[in-house]
Amino acid sequence: MSEAAAIFGDAVDTALLARAVDRTGGDGAPPTNRQCLNCATPLAGAYCYNCGQRGDIHRSLIGFAHDIAHGTLHLDGRFWRTLPLLVWRPGQLTRAYIDGQRARYVSPIFAFLFATFLVFAVFDQVLGKIGNAADIAVNGKHIAGLAANEKEIKRLQALRATFAAAHRPTRVIDAEIAGRRKGIDGLEALSNPVGAIGEGHRCVSGHSDWPALTDAINAACANPALASLKVETNAHKFTWALIPMSLPFVWLLFPFSRSFGLFDHLVFVTYSISFVMLIIVAQGLLGLLALNAQWLENLLGLAIPVHMYRQLRGTYALSRRAALWRLPLLLTFAVIVLTLWAVLLLALLLTG
Repeated sequence: MSEAAAIFGDAVDTALLARAVDRTGGDGAPPTNRQCLNCATPLAGAYCYNCGQRGDIHRSLIGFAHDIAHGTLHLDGRFWRTLPLLVWRPGQLTRAYIDGQRARYVSPIFAFLFATFLVFAVFDQVLGKIGNAADIAVNGKHIAGLAANEKEIKRLQALRATFAAAHRPTRVIDAEIAGRRKGIDGLEALSNPVGAIGEGHRCVSGHSDWPALTDAINAACANPALASLKVETNAHKFTWALIPMSLPFVWLLFPFSRSFGLFDHLVFVTYSISFVMLIIVAQGLLGLLALNAQWLENLLGLAIPVHMYRQLRGTYALSRRAALWRLPLLLTFAVIVLTLWAVLLLALLLTG
């Protein structure tokens, strides 16, 4: 299991353990102070009705650990009520939140931020693993990983030197060395968010009719690490832009409708994107666990349109026919939004 997943699991375990143990005041004794320690208001229940602070406060390491896990991950009862509905009954969840059931479920924006955190945590691990886990095939031979391929190239170079000293032909060895170098370039491109830029001496500077694009290509060739950092940073910072970019397209599914407002569409979009990100996380975890289950990845991909259909029906109280004819439009809109978002990242890379 990856380091990020292990850290996340430890945080969850800490939160659950602390929640189970820290039921009183954190020191094993029931609270005795019947005034709020924050504003001195007399307490009439577990929480102060004036400022909202709990009446029983902890003074323990376990309670402090619970505060950290709760504050960063917010893994309380609302989260565990929200997650199953987000996965299986997204329309019911969306409609309930729109109708005012806010205390029972986590907000759409928290679900979005949590899913975003998981996506980047998992794919930081995935991108780092691809180069070492993937393999290339040359002349029927498979050797896995960048390090192993580079080691094999050194062996072939030593063999070539021996053949050359003996005045024997080296064409076959040269071809295999060239093939493995090409394969290594491909593996490095997979693990590099910029693409096939690689190291400076392997990058080919380009020219185009768009001077800004030419400058960006040449700058990326000169410093691929900086270009990769820019792409990753912008992806982190501007993932939220998917929400406002999606909003007008969902509005087009119900143009001029008085039954559904922009707030309804906003909640729909945010929960929907959160689910898609969770699917991406699941697919990434399959890769991290080295599970050869392409059928399972495809099944997870098919879950996205099914989820959209179920969310459309439940959120907007649509008939099967009304939801079905809107589904292809929604999928098309999703592709358009992702394309526009990619263009946005490219523009930020060019101007950064």
